Amino acid sequence: MIKEKRLELIKKIVNDKKNVSVKYLSDSLGHAESTIRSDLNDLNRAGDIKRIHGGAAKIDDVSDSKFVFFENRLSEEINEKKLIASKAIKYIEDDQSIALDGSTTCYELAKLIAKTKLRLTVITNGLMVAEAINNNPLITTILIGGMLSNETFTTEGSFNNELLNEVNISTFFFSSRGIDTRSLTDFNIYEVRLKNQILNKSRRNIALIDSSKFGSTSTSTICQTNDVDIIISDDKLDEKVREKFISKNIEIL
Repeated sequence: MIKEKRLELIKKIVNDKKNVSVKYLSDSLGHAESTIRSDLNDLNRAGDIKRIHGGAAKIDDVSDSKFVFFENRLSEEINEKKLIASKAIKYIEDDQSIALDGSTTCYELAKLIAKTKLRLTVITNGLMVAEAINNNPLITTILIGGMLSNETFTTEGSFNNELLNEVNISTFFFSSRGIDTRSLTDFNIYEVRLKNQILNKSRRNIALIDSSKFGSTSTSTICQTNDVDIIISDDKLDEKVREKFISKNIEIL
């Protein structure tokens, strides 16, 4: 497909749906995510769409796009994320201090945690994660400070070093944009740096990765795959892919 036609199609999709992710456009048009990002940047410069974190929004809907974008991400592979969360909660025990990133999969886990009678301290950079557990009086929530990303509802930046140096973390639950047998990757360098900090502080690291992320590689490396203690995925993960990880002594559920 020539670029001009692709740009017109992208513009039409964004205007029709009001808010879309790079992944959605990539899957719909059959082009690499890197190509779609470049196209969105071109359309943004031309004033045809508004570029937002991880996707694009219709110009006259930008003011409403922030929460809608989070909702759109949440709806992607929603059943898989719920299944992963139901597996992950079995690794949480009373009186633990745990960390959750701001991913939509950890948001699903947070909603399950909020329904328990576990006494926990939860450290997170995710506003939606914090909101999900905030009404449970048995949970102490520590929100990591930093610059607020209005699209992902997470804090980011280098303002959190002192806090992380002072807390003990039993288990860190986190997600990534891509994973293979070598590494876990993400496109936001600030998120990557924060996750790397928490990984180094935590006694156990559990990656919550839905099957659509396997085989994908993003911009920055969070950690090596063998730095993760357990990977939890969903039932759609190809058995051959699962066997590759197991053959490298990587525990994957």
